Amino acid sequence: MGVRFLANSWPYDRWEGGDALSRAVQTADALGIDGWCLSEHLFTSPEHREGFGNYTWYDPFILASHLAARTQRIRIVFKVLVVPLRHPLHTARMAATLDVLSAGRLTLGVAAGWCEPDFRAVGVPFEARGSRTDEYLATMRSWWTDEQPSAAGTFGAFEDVIAQPRCVQVPHVPLWIGGSGEPSFRRAADFGDGWAPMPANHSFDEAARMMRRIRERAETQGRDPGALDFVWRLGIGDPDPAMVRVHRSVHAGQDEFRSDHAHTAQEAIEAVGRFAEAGVTDLELGFAWNSPQDYEDKLRWIADAVLPGARAAATTA
Repeated sequence: MGVRFLANSWPYDRWEGGDALSRAVQTADALGIDGWCLSEHLFTSPEHREGFGNYTWYDPFILASHLAARTQRIRIVFKVLVVPLRHPLHTARMAATLDVLSAGRLTLGVAAGWCEPDFRAVGVPFEARGSRTDEYLATMRSWWTDEQPSAAGTFGAFEDVIAQPRCVQVPHVPLWIGGSGEPSFRRAADFGDGWAPMPANHSFDEAARMMRRIRERAETQGRDPGALDFVWRLGIGDPDPAMVRVHRSVHAGQDEFRSDHAHTAQEAIEAVGRFAEAGVTDLELGFAWNSPQDYEDKLRWIADAVLPGARAAATTA
């Protein structure tokens, strides 16, 4: 089994505008990187100003459309969209539209969210985000797949509508479930197409045990556990200082930055083989960078020095 490799836009502040970001994604596309990840918050709140290390948050759907129009093969990966912040019909229609316009290159990572200021700002109760997420995801899946979609939930209702456009991908865009608690395991096993946790929340051994739990539950639900995607992160070289600050801000009092790092190309290749053997299907690549040109240079080095050996290691794992 192979492993797909993903790059990441964060932090947006460093891109100095859309042109540099577009060029980097085009470079990743040409180098054979499999996906480009987009992250989301509404804003940087005062309580997270120091920890986030990033003040710019592009709208993910608009940015995804911009990047999809300028690339040929690379997947656009939302990692992750905070589902309760939008009405599910708006989200379903935007996702289906983006899937059509990108010729089926969208992967929609979704989660209930953890940043309370985002919820306060739009008047969505933070405490009910889990049940809202479950209902919204059910509504979105009905919109994408039912002949005449209907919903009669706590947070919205409609019946027997005609919903177009439909997703290019069948039955719908892949849904990667973000999060690390029991609800995320349940969503991933019961109806998700994959699990995409925040790696800093776990060691890889912990995540591997969780992957086994998700596969086991999926099998009890009559699903094929081998069809699920599992996403992890591999840092190459020293960790980016902004990523470390975010981790310590979110996990107050935890000094250790819990993420897997390889300091050489050979260490990275060996790590990919180990991850693939445990069932990881998608690896988000992380590295320190300080300018758009620096990002592209390091991405080229990874594509040349790491990816050929890593793909071979993953295939034989």
